[in-house]
Amino acid sequence: MRLLNTNTRYLHENIVRYAERLIELLPDHLEMCYFVNSGSEANELALRLARVAEGTIDAAIAGGNSHDWDLAAADLLVHEAGGALTSFAGDAVTYNRPVPRHGTLVAAGRDRHAALVELFRDERLASL
Repeated sequence: MRLLNTNTRYLHENIVRYAERLIELLPDHLEMCYFVNSGSEANELALRLARVAEGTIDAAIAGGNSHDWDLAAADLLVHEAGGALTSFAGDAVTYNRPVPRHGTLVAAGRDRHAALVELFRDERLASL
């Protein structure tokens, strides 16, 4: 692994171990983990996800509990750049629900996104 960038406020060995385990299950060309939080980092998240869509970053996983306002701009940028932002199951993000929180999401360019959604169906990932 060449780089670990995390938005958790506290760097902990478990984050590194999680990234290493995740990378072991991914294809060889996916070699970087980029963990992000929800919250006030909505604009930063949008920029990161746009970079995912353009191919600068392979993929990003947004941890659960992101709100509509954290994701709307990012979702637009990802789609405009030709990428996709969905649940691990590949379901589109639905906005304006009574509870505006979302589960864990994945963003990537279209080709990578389809491959990642397929990988997330792998039972081995459920144990991470």
